[in-house]
Amino acid sequence: MGYWDEVYEAAEESGGAGGVIAKGWVDFGFFIYARGFTGNDNAKKFFSSRKLGKAKAREAATKFAKENGEDPRPQDVIQVCAYLDGAVKADGNPVGWNCNQFQTIPTWTLKKSMEAAGKPSAAKTMMGILETLEIEPTKEYWFQFSWQPDPYKASLGEAGKTERYTYQDESGNDVEGLRVPSFMYPVAVFDSKEAAMATVGDGTPTSALGFVPDGWLDIEWEPEAKKIRAKKEEGMNNVQLRAFVLSETGEEVTMGDLIKILK
Repeated sequence: MGYWDEVYEAAEESGGAGGVIAKGWVDFGFFIYARGFTGNDNAKKFFSSRKLGKAKAREAATKFAKENGEDPRPQDVIQVCAYLDGAVKADGNPVGWNCNQFQTIPTWTLKKSMEAAGKPSAAKTMMGILETLEIEPTKEYWFQFSWQPDPYKASLGEAGKTERYTYQDESGNDVEGLRVPSFMYPVAVFDSKEAAMATVGDGTPTSALGFVPDGWLDIEWEPEAKKIRAKKEEGMNNVQLRAFVLSETGEEVTMGDLIKILK
């Protein structure tokens, strides 16, 4: 199995919002898309601007690219790492990885032209996560990681389905298809391993929000949930609240979902 196949398999087994609990880090720097570096060796392709300084990191990345016959123009990226050691799924079982997991998010999508055009991006989502969770780059934490669709590709509809994968049809035959690529995000941070492990057990999502619609990260849904609770306190009944949720978020929640939100 290739490294990227393993990453996508990890996304499949992560359980969406339930995700994976693992130690890891987030950092900024330069990345070289070099061939022949898979698994844990992916770390060799990333050069931290925070640890080396931006100029030295760019220089080291350029040198690495030239030595390995790659394009000597390193990309500015956000790099996310989830360690294999100690990683568990939401149900408490070990993950099926063979190596540490790395997610590389190019930062060019943060350009003002993208922002002005209202284009969603994984980098923008990641920056919001860093701010909300108060994550210090390069520092190691115990995280809850979740695999979510690339927001830009998802916004393109069918045109955004650029990732090839194989699935089984109803007859058990292997069929090739296309889907929206996924990104690995940290969606919760814990003070210790013990605190992180206290959230696993029954395989249900570890969100403290009670209910999070499919396709939403906890930190994206949390402000919406606060608005809903505020409307409840203002006197809206449940029927009105469901209509409010639909108009504000586009999500058609059930009465059971609403009760979970209001808890």
